Amino acid sequence: MGPLLAAALLSLSAVPAAAEASITWRGKRLKLAQLPGELEGATARAIALWEPWAAKQGYKIDVDDAARLVILTPRTSSRANKARSLSAKCEEWFEALLPPPPRAAAAPATGGIPEDPEAPRSKPLPPPRDTTVETGIAAPDTQTPVLLVLAKEKDQVSAAAFLGSLRADLAAWARSAPEKLGFVVEVPLCAAYVEDAAGQEEWDADHELVSRVARLLTLARFSQMPYWLACGLAFEAEMTLDGSIWSYPYRDEFVYTVEHAAWPGDLAREFEGRAGKPLGIDEVARWRRGVWDGDAARKAWGLTRYLAQAHAKSMHLVLEDLRRHRDEHGRVTQDDGTWRRSPDYEVPAEEQLAILKRRCGEKVLEEASAWFPKAAAKAK
Repeated sequence: MGPLLAAALLSLSAVPAAAEASITWRGKRLKLAQLPGELEGATARAIALWEPWAAKQGYKIDVDDAARLVILTPRTSSRANKARSLSAKCEEWFEALLPPPPRAAAAPATGGIPEDPEAPRSKPLPPPRDTTVETGIAAPDTQTPVLLVLAKEKDQVSAAAFLGSLRADLAAWARSAPEKLGFVVEVPLCAAYVEDAAGQEEWDADHELVSRVARLLTLARFSQMPYWLACGLAFEAEMTLDGSIWSYPYRDEFVYTVEHAAWPGDLAREFEGRAGKPLGIDEVARWRRGVWDGDAARKAWGLTRYLAQAHAKSMHLVLEDLRRHRDEHGRVTQDDGTWRRSPDYEVPAEEQLAILKRRCGEKVLEEASAWFPKAAAKAK
């Protein structure tokens, strides 16, 4: 039994049996102590980890039919069915695009990585809020993601405090939770967003869910990706499933309605006038956690969509190469010969480009630049 599961079960012992959270899978009510064999392993650990918190806070637990995602919603909410339906569509898209790559079994390693805030769309404008924390490193495809569909901001404070009690390296982040809105954590793998937050108007709960699930699935299979690609995949999930984008990380200013589906045309117009000056890797790789860069975000989505459509058979290998590079190079050797994760390590832009060229061809960026106007024309 791992330390996180042990902590969850220890907390469970303090909760009266009558307060056990409702657990549902494939329409059947389940007991934590009697989960079926199909839910053994990572999914059972994820349920056991969050059940004490869910019981105390009045949340129910739903497991998607494929047992790939655990969803927590308020006991009185009707969002569970919609959340399962949307997440299933996102999972289907993700599995088709990014199947498990060939890889040898790897032992889990540990480390700490505070990651990216993602500002909500709001009117009137609030201060920047929404933080993502990817902390810890887990072996690929060894965790079942947990999505928390939170009712109120106070529930996020409670969930963050719960996470902070499980990991010392999350304690400081948890204390800042009242200032932020939404999060993603890599170990234990979970994401949250708040459905009824102050000032949240130009916003769409379904798109937020899709975006969060895409981020979770990417982390589960490939760990932390370059920021542009992690966001690009979340944008592409939104665009594929609903033809528009509503989740803009770190963005504070008002989003006009016409912006949600404007990126294809914007890219087409820009690159029609850039003959002889193709997209450069720095135009997307410069985007860093903590800020909104609309130009880089638009190009990050465009390059991600190009890879997804023109290099669908090799895109999962691009992400696997990036994962391996970060795993091999993002380590700091200690004086005693042991090593630890470097929390700030980023795969250098030139290495990202080398991986893209190796998997997708030497002219990958030139071809993407020529593709943007053609793809927009086809979409009309």
